[in-house]
Amino acid sequence: MTTELPLGKRESETLEFKASDALKNPAVIGREVVAFLNAGRPAEIWVGVTDDGALDPLRVNAKLLSALEDHLNDTIRPRASEWLHADLVTVRDSEVLLVRVTPPTRGDPFAQLKQGGWHFYVRAGSRVRPLEFHEIAARFRPDVEQQRNPLIDADARLRQERDRQMANSRQHLWVGWQPVWISARTKGQERIASTNRLLETWLQDPELTRNRRNGWNFANQYVQPSRGRDSVSLVAGENEVHVHGDGLVSFLATLDRLVWNNNNDNKLVANWPLCEFPTSLARLLATMLQTPEVCPESPAYVLADIGLSGAKGWKLCRFDPLRQLPMPWDFKTWEDEADLVWPEPLQFGMDEFLANPDRCAMRLVDRAYQAFGFRDDELPDLFDRASGKLK
Repeated sequence: MTTELPLGKRESETLEFKASDALKNPAVIGREVVAFLNAGRPAEIWVGVTDDGALDPLRVNAKLLSALEDHLNDTIRPRASEWLHADLVTVRDSEVLLVRVTPPTRGDPFAQLKQGGWHFYVRAGSRVRPLEFHEIAARFRPDVEQQRNPLIDADARLRQERDRQMANSRQHLWVGWQPVWISARTKGQERIASTNRLLETWLQDPELTRNRRNGWNFANQYVQPSRGRDSVSLVAGENEVHVHGDGLVSFLATLDRLVWNNNNDNKLVANWPLCEFPTSLARLLATMLQTPEVCPESPAYVLADIGLSGAKGWKLCRFDPLRQLPMPWDFKTWEDEADLVWPEPLQFGMDEFLANPDRCAMRLVDRAYQAFGFRDDELPDLFDRASGKLK
């Protein structure tokens, strides 16, 4: 079969490229299939094409193709064979595998059997994310309207912003803090006075929010913040911070901003930026919530989330390698192709958050270290574990 390679196109909500080595690990392809099935739109997976659209011809044989077919049949439920069609196609005298996914219009969500459990995924832009619990429940029982509450709505809002910003980011750190108000508000009413000039000043001068002037934080004194309809943003290249009228504060930075500057390993994440970026954003939100002209009404809770996109192959060390000679066992590597995200955010009471935003940020950062495989007694010592303060 001969067909045209989608030249000039990038991965999207309906298009995925996989290098030829993916056939040796069919679970990688199965995960993409499940995500496309749950997204509900016809999609294509090209195996034998790299992320930038270059050919990586298959060294394919009947055994590999049969193993892929068996894997998809054995590990995806409900069975998806009638919604999948795979063909070897010829592109520029080379063979690649094209898997076409045509999801059903209704039915239970699809899941992949992995490491003894069922995993639900969905496509979000060019990335894959886990389905949230309430999303899975709604798909199993679409006839039952899910009862909403402010915490669920705030969680959905935080997750929506995370997915939006991480969808097309290749290698980024994302951090989000979302206040939760219990009282109702009228349509269009802001919780945060996004037109207040203090916000612009805080985004440029970190010391006004108790952050270090020359530290790893959200601020940039050389860039003028911009105003949206109900938000204030500071964007410098691929690094950006946004303050929204509903109180959501988010930060996005390329992973190379986390690298040790004087280390030959360009995929070794430094402890200080990974600890200080989330903490600086927590201090910004705490300052906002304690300033009546910016935030006239106090929320009841704060939700916090963190994520790393494109982190496969990146490493963490349990302490500062510049202060202590590390041993091989002091490093952990993220080996999963999936983005490093969590199904649920952390939740803090308002008194707890305002009393010690650093401790709340410490718990958020600990999540990342624990996901890399560090034990509780191996977490970074940049936070004072007794007081929770960033040193």
